[in-house]
Amino acid sequence: MSTNTRKKCLVEFQLAEQPLRV
Repeated sequence: MSTNTRKKCLVEFQLAEQPLRV
């Protein structure tokens, strides 16, 4: 579960940094 939370944080961070990637 720890990995899922970390990945979610990373995904959200990447999305916030590059929302164009969506």
